[in-house]
This record gives sequence, C-alpha cells and structure tokens, in this order.
Amino acid sequence: MTSDYLESRTEAVQKIESTLQELATMYQRLATLVAVQNEMTLRIDSQMDTVLENVKAGHSSLLKTLENVSGNRWLILKMFVALIICSIFFIVFVA
Repeated sequence: MTSDYLESRTEAVQKIESTLQELATMYQRLATLVAVQNEMTLRIDSQMDTVLENVKAGHSSLLKTLENVSGNRWLILKMFVALIICSIFFIVFVA
C-alpha cells in the first residue's frame, strides 16, 4: 500500500513538473512576443515623427500652390478684361 501511494505521489509530482515546464515554455514564448511587439512599437513611434514632418511639408506646399492659383486667377481676369476692352475699342473705332 505504501508503494502504491508513493507511486501515485511520484506520478502527481511528475505531472506537476511537466505542467510547470509547459508553463515556462509558454511564458518564454510570451516574453518573445512582447519583445517583438516592443520593437515594432518603437519603430512605429520613430516613423510617426517622420510622417508628421512630411504632413507639415505637404500642407505648406499645398498652401503655396493655393496662393499661386489664386494669383493666376486675378491675372486671367485682368487679361480677360483687357481683351474685352481691346475688342470694344476695335469694334467702335475700326467699324
């Protein structure tokens, strides 16, 4: 009876040991995943600074383009008015 008890206790201890080894393996995998995620997070963080700079540069470029287009509108309007005046002058004095 004592040997049966000892064998059952030995088996129980071995099961506990194997469970602990599985848990240790799981924790090692988890630690690896966390380290990889940390690296990815740091890369994303460093790239966010670059993205912010690019967005600011793009915004500045769009503002400059808007100013240029607005200036060109006034030039086109002035040219159109000048063309109309010349046409009226030509019609009145030549015809």
